[in-house]
Amino acid sequence: MSPKYKIVLLDVDGVLITPPQLFSRQYFEEYGVDPVQFFSTQEFQDSSLGKFDLKEALRLHDDIWKWRGNVDELLRKWFECENYPNEPLLDVVKRLRSSGTQVYLATQQEKYRKSYLEEVIFKDKVDGIFCSCDIGYGKHDNHFWEAVLYEIKKIDSDIEPADIVYFDDKQSLVDLARDHGIATFLYENPDHVQNEVFAQSL
Repeated sequence: MSPKYKIVLLDVDGVLITPPQLFSRQYFEEYGVDPVQFFSTQEFQDSSLGKFDLKEALRLHDDIWKWRGNVDELLRKWFECENYPNEPLLDVVKRLRSSGTQVYLATQQEKYRKSYLEEVIFKDKVDGIFCSCDIGYGKHDNHFWEAVLYEIKKIDSDIEPADIVYFDDKQSLVDLARDHGIATFLYENPDHVQNEVFAQSL
């Protein structure tokens, strides 16, 4: 089997990372405090676009978290709680890269978790990351996908949108990326990715 695409883009949360429970739930169970409203604050949203520092957002909203340690320790607990890479899917990624296809993360993250993804969870396992905190737009924005295509052209000017495939667990994002000419699929499981990205031999 040979890959059908030159570039594979994979969403992170819900696709390449599948923790048994989210950090907000673990935090509630451990401390009796539900921080879920923090994720809808403007400061958190801005941090994912590179416009605000997550550590400052956490300090600003201590009324939500009621955290009594230092912010770095809170981030460590948060990131480690959700350090559950989808190993069967990473096996597919490994086969793709061995076959010459490049695999990138396409994700909405602030800078600290982006670094954790690059340096800890997916170190040496993917070819790079297209991240909202660098691009300045979220994945729900057309500008994000325009920027991704622009950066891919800088990597290889011969690559066209049809040479790229993207998997996400949110239909709205799948539809938006498809509007830019990218082949897209709503993620189901690692076997689904394998079947869609490799051409079957006759």
